[in-house]
Amino acid sequence: MAHKLERGIRVAFTGHRLNKVADFEVPVKDFMIETFEALYNRLEDPDGVILEIISGMAVGVDQWGGEFALYLKENSKWDHVILHASLPMERAVQTKYWKTPQVNTYDRLIEAANIITQVDLGQEDAKLGAKYWNRNVAMVNGSDFLFAVYDGSGGGTSNCVGYACKIGHPVLIYNFRLDTFTWVNKEALVLPGKKSA
Repeated sequence: MAHKLERGIRVAFTGHRLNKVADFEVPVKDFMIETFEALYNRLEDPDGVILEIISGMAVGVDQWGGEFALYLKENSKWDHVILHASLPMERAVQTKYWKTPQVNTYDRLIEAANIITQVDLGQEDAKLGAKYWNRNVAMVNGSDFLFAVYDGSGGGTSNCVGYACKIGHPVLIYNFRLDTFTWVNKEALVLPGKKSA
């Protein structure tokens, strides 16, 4: 997953599934827009800076992140936006129990993705939980910071945020239930051409 971007920012998206976040779609997406406008404005020389959004492609915040990358390509100041689909497993397994509109969104995002990686190659017999874990680790390790839509409850998002925090990786946590955000390890975030304070 880790390819070199000379002047780029890689952001991995993680967050809860629709059963937890569906009622908060508008404030979550508004926060995404505000965050990435502010990030752009912090760059001293944004020309040519590539923004890579890494989506784990699960239903909920992962797919919202993918859709957000497509939105930014058409509606933002960013010159170059890349959608990176990081798949935990093959399509048939990941989408097996999804509703048709969710599968259609997945297929549309895959078709629009600039980069597609599947982290379970060679590990096809691993348990599903291990595949999701390996995908999350690859996303964190391949990013400059983790954008987490997370309310503190348990599950895969909690594991992903916990891993990133444990290794000292920058994490921006948006608690959608409280409409608050918190940076963890922000001092470790290095942006290309960052404006001095």
